[in-house]
Amino acid sequence: MRNNLKNFKKMKIKRNITQILTIISFLYVFPCSVYAETTSESNPSHDRKRIQFYVSPFMFSKPRINILYGLTNNLYLGISLRNGEKSNTSENLNQNSNNSVQYFENTKTRFDDLFALKTQYFFLGNFYSNLDLGFLTGYKEENRKFTIFLNNSEVVPYSKTTTSSDRYLFSLGLGYRKEFFDHILLGTEINYGILSASKINHHYTFIPQYYNGLPSDYIFDQIYTDKSDYGTRKYFYISLYAGIAI
Repeated sequence: MRNNLKNFKKMKIKRNITQILTIISFLYVFPCSVYAETTSESNPSHDRKRIQFYVSPFMFSKPRINILYGLTNNLYLGISLRNGEKSNTSENLNQNSNNSVQYFENTKTRFDDLFALKTQYFFLGNFYSNLDLGFLTGYKEENRKFTIFLNNSEVVPYSKTTTSSDRYLFSLGLGYRKEFFDHILLGTEINYGILSASKINHHYTFIPQYYNGLPSDYIFDQIYTDKSDYGTRKYFYISLYAGIAI
């Protein structure tokens, strides 16, 4: 009974999301431009500045910077940017035994920078439909280990390089934005989108003769490391934003 109730709720949520996406898509395909332009002309308060700049803060990630240009009073095109995670390097030195030490070095490039093309169409007063197309940058991570034997000064190297491809995103949404005192922007936006999978590759470098076969680190990775790609996922968020209009 409980499983049937859960399945029913999931089907209801999916049906509601499908209806919302259908309405948004309809607004893009049939934007009712004649009605929107007539509304704008009859109501001067809907005349908008051509250049609009605003920042969208998020609770669990860095804020987005949005820059839009009005091709018409109702149609805006622009870009959305967000800084990702900075590159980092770490080092560590451990004594492995009485006659050897291990030196570890980890480097990871900058990743998760966001770049998206943004389209907004005001279909009713200050309400607009929104479409984003963009990507999140991948990364390259290198893990190096050197085992140094003190009795004969021999160095045994081992390295693992992991690369992640860029992830592409697509989202549709609805928003409301208004200009106050001619230049102050305040608005809110609801978005539902899809983030594509990321391809993960691992590359190992070592000399088998030093290990009499395969290194224990390599064997451990083959058994326990998740080799699946970062899968495609859906996301939903609501944001409040503020900015300026010129």
